[in-house]
Amino acid sequence: MRSALLILLLGGIVLAGEETRPVKELLGDLESSVSYLRINAVLAVEGRTEPELLEKVFAMATADRDPGVRAACAEVLWTFDDERIHPLLVAMATAEKDPGPRGSAFVALGRLGRKEAYAILIAGLSDENCRGYAAKGLGLLGDRRAFKAILAVWRAHPKDGFLMDVAAQALVTLDEEAAIPLLLERFTTAEPGRSALARILREHPTEATRKKMHGLLDTEDQPLRYVAIRVLGQVGDEATVQELLSRLTKTPEDYLPLARSLAELGATRAAKPIALLLRREKDPVAKVTLIGALADLRDPRAIADLIPLIDDFTYTRQPARISSGAIADLPPLVEDFNRTRKPGEFSAGWTFPYNLGIYRAVTWAILTLLDGREPFDRHSLSSFPNPPSMDPYWKEHHRVREFVKEHGSDPQYRFE
Repeated sequence: MRSALLILLLGGIVLAGEETRPVKELLGDLESSVSYLRINAVLAVEGRTEPELLEKVFAMATADRDPGVRAACAEVLWTFDDERIHPLLVAMATAEKDPGPRGSAFVALGRLGRKEAYAILIAGLSDENCRGYAAKGLGLLGDRRAFKAILAVWRAHPKDGFLMDVAAQALVTLDEEAAIPLLLERFTTAEPGRSALARILREHPTEATRKKMHGLLDTEDQPLRYVAIRVLGQVGDEATVQELLSRLTKTPEDYLPLARSLAELGATRAAKPIALLLRREKDPVAKVTLIGALADLRDPRAIADLIPLIDDFTYTRQPARISSGAIADLPPLVEDFNRTRKPGEFSAGWTFPYNLGIYRAVTWAILTLLDGREPFDRHSLSSFPNPPSMDPYWKEHHRVREFVKEHGSDPQYRFE
């Protein structure tokens, strides 16, 4: 199942930015003997209206030999306005032997939104290999009768990280008021799955969540404390800012999540202490985290503390202590190419992929502080190779160096 879903994800990546393809070309790829070409072609059919494409994908949904292709068909077919789609997805959800296409059919039935799917999805909660997809489908279906059934499965399988994520999201979708206390109750013991709960709690801020996270700031469980700090970055208030600021210099083991959450809260008072932390920092990945926090706080006075790093060509190839388990299952401070993240999925805050030159981060940050906006996508900063002279951002780096020569000593760009 994992291999089929991975192929499906890779297919989506290949399609990114692709223009509308001719029908004849798509039909040719749908007939290809190469699985990933067929998957790409199936995914490219989404939103198309040509009947010959629909008929071909409709047939492939049950006839193709590759489960990854069949799963892709389920992902696409629900978007078509055709009365045959619902019965086909029901057949895939109940008779498909491979869990990959079966799981995709559960989700597609939920997206299709027909009330007849309720009983099939409830039965899917007993499917050992696809119960998470059935829970997700029920959340998408939006029938509040499913709340108790999803809750029972969620409680029965605390070690299933995927189920922890999608079932919790479904519970919140069906009844947020009832679900949030349940998520908070599970939050301190959820392993794996804590980061999924953190994402959902960040997306649905409540006073109860804020109080719970404040109560965890003194726990001796460092991974739990880290995640609580990160949740507060989204749900905190002015009292939270005061509390996190007081801890920024007093709890050295927590300075990175504290810096990121303070930046997320827009706590401009944190810029100077974060700049002081950057002066002492040796770890390249931690430097990037602090640089990002300073850029997000938009205080130009931080530029003086960035200038010494403008020609630092160290690359963050080794995350070292940052991702060595100290943050538990929270996404690491450097992000492995966005973890093939889907829209709305949890972001841990300021993140960069592993292979990033410090000079790029500094260039990006200084331009952000000067212009008041991000000059280019932060996630594109690691997408070009050495040497720096071949770097498309080298022109921007040169621009920043010229600015530093002329204005680097200007008082408005430094803290007193």
